[in-house]
Amino acid sequence: MITKSTIRYLTKITNSPKQLESALICAFAEQHNLTLSQSPFLSSCLHVLDSEQKTYNLVADYLRSKSIKLTITDLITIFNQLIPAATKKSFGAVYTPHEICDYIVKEVLKKRTSPLVVLDPSCGCGAFLLEYAEQTHKKFGISFAEIAQKYIYGVDVDTNALNQATKLLALQALLHGEIISEFKLKCADFLDPETIAQLKQESGSFDTIIGNPPYVRTHNMTDTMKASMAHWSVDGDFYMPFFEAGISTLKEDGCLAYITSNSYLQNKNGKKLKEFFASQNGEMRVLNFGASQLFDSAMTYVCVTLFDKNVKKSLLKYADIDSVEKLKKPNYCTHQLAAIIGDNSWQLSANVSAKISKIEATGKPLSSWLIRNGIATLRDNIFIFKPIGEDDDYYWREWNGKKYKIEKGVCVPIVRNNNLKTDADVERYKEIAIYPYRISNKKAVILQEDELVWKYENAYEFLFECKNELDMRDKGRREYAAWYAYGRTQGLLGFGKKLLLPAIVSTPVAVMCNDENCLFYGGIAIFSQKSGEDAELELRWLQKILLSDIFKWYVQMTSKRYSGGYYALAKGFIQNFGVVDCGRDEIEWLVREGDWEKVNAFLLEKYGVRLR
Repeated sequence: MITKSTIRYLTKITNSPKQLESALICAFAEQHNLTLSQSPFLSSCLHVLDSEQKTYNLVADYLRSKSIKLTITDLITIFNQLIPAATKKSFGAVYTPHEICDYIVKEVLKKRTSPLVVLDPSCGCGAFLLEYAEQTHKKFGISFAEIAQKYIYGVDVDTNALNQATKLLALQALLHGEIISEFKLKCADFLDPETIAQLKQESGSFDTIIGNPPYVRTHNMTDTMKASMAHWSVDGDFYMPFFEAGISTLKEDGCLAYITSNSYLQNKNGKKLKEFFASQNGEMRVLNFGASQLFDSAMTYVCVTLFDKNVKKSLLKYADIDSVEKLKKPNYCTHQLAAIIGDNSWQLSANVSAKISKIEATGKPLSSWLIRNGIATLRDNIFIFKPIGEDDDYYWREWNGKKYKIEKGVCVPIVRNNNLKTDADVERYKEIAIYPYRISNKKAVILQEDELVWKYENAYEFLFECKNELDMRDKGRREYAAWYAYGRTQGLLGFGKKLLLPAIVSTPVAVMCNDENCLFYGGIAIFSQKSGEDAELELRWLQKILLSDIFKWYVQMTSKRYSGGYYALAKGFIQNFGVVDCGRDEIEWLVREGDWEKVNAFLLEKYGVRLR
């Protein structure tokens, strides 16, 4: 296996990815005694031996010095490193480890007695197709030429990736003494119904769909991607409609196998995809890597999903795994899809689902309390600041090397939830926000521009200096109530006593904020249903529950996971948590009690669950 240090060295040899690509193919051919001129798809690589001889020599000499004999898998790995970062981001291209390709292809071929017509709808440089060709050749003894002619199809929007796939497939065939003159690779948008119609016309429906659909989150999608998704009922992140489109191209006994983000299992925007699966009346298998890092991207958490149309049982078999090795012996638990489809979040591990249901059925849901998101200015560095000084009427702030005074009358205290760990942190991390609103009939109303100028001239002048930057929010496409309004209307009424929860935590955090004039951002807040001393007592009681072991366990089981053991505390993940009923004496005792062992024992008994 080629190492990261080798890849780093090779990719620094030249600034031209195409030069390096050709040099590597020529070096591979030399190592394996292949004649590239025999293949119409590989002969063009020979130019590197003439016009870029230095590049080739550096590559070949380095490989010899390290005793590295390249494999097709090595070339795939390096080619993926040659994709520009901007291209990876815009196309959602993520490298698939060879072990995953191997596993998925073996699964789809496991019970087959004849070759399958397979399609990879986002094939990139062809990792899945290469693995399928190799295993099909070994299992059924057919030639690579026949496989290329009859059994493998690939689609991608990236012409460079398709050229790489063509060369690698030709090289694979040449390794086995075969020369292929044609491949069924198409540069097209798979989500375009015309593309699918053309593919069906060429091949009929497919036996198998395999691959790694592009992972682009909703807020990063281009207009072209949004237009492509509009053809399908499944929405959400860009990879999600690839399931619907893929299954639509399958034969009645066909199967689909993807590796994708696991976000659809728990996130709200996966709801339509889960409903789609339930409507298909087939067996679904999910192997979830959870927070284990499988891809290079630090924020990509994945699962393998297999859907078999031939099994008419509407079942879901689920297994948590933490390594590629665990793929071989997954410990599945089985669910009827129809029974769990209404859940926003699928919690499918053995015994976990029952405990979650019991917790959620206890008392009343957390959503019974008012839960608000923090403000979203979309330019926090302009609106929010730490004063460098103040007097009776003004705060002083620094911006781009200049000092400005801002009227206190247009400012409110604010705290960033993600900075908080304890109650004392509220004062420690308190900042100031320019708040160009007034409260009228329990609504936040934007100040008119002439009123802002008249009452708060200095704040207006400062904001006006930032107008160009403010105008660029949402890429200048969104209309605001005023150019100096916050980017979103959420959180504008976040005043009052409240519990502050950060957006992401590794262990529960619920901080009491007694400053009723203080706003917040970067998280959520829970507000009491009561007033006066009763409000504080209720919030202190809730605080104990939200810092307990049972809430921590619930969040870990139901929330979105991040690397390093972190979890999301967004409203959508915690609002169904059941807040156990307590009498006044129990509430007061919980608030007073400082021994967390006693608090946790009491709550576990009240909820009637064992966490281990």
